[in-house]
Amino acid sequence: MVGGRFRVRGWSAGPYFVLINSLRDEPTVRVNGQEPPLRPPHQYSAADGFVVLQIEGTKEVDMGSWSSRHRVDAEILLDNPRVGQ
Repeated sequence: MVGGRFRVRGWSAGPYFVLINSLRDEPTVRVNGQEPPLRPPHQYSAADGFVVLQIEGTKEVDMGSWSSRHRVDAEILLDNPRVGQ
């Protein structure tokens, strides 16, 4: 079991999506302390082992505890096309 908390700060003025994959079981997810239902606009796929969260602005995401299908090395990459321009 693994747990993790991270802050997401999107560069878009509107909503954007965060993908968390390689999940073995349905995780406990909290966004800014609230547990969103994992149905549209969010999504959980047990068969494919992923969660997609629709987020707007800066949010703190807490994954609680979850099982990974793979070894987790805690790497988070956020792509911002405006960096370096």
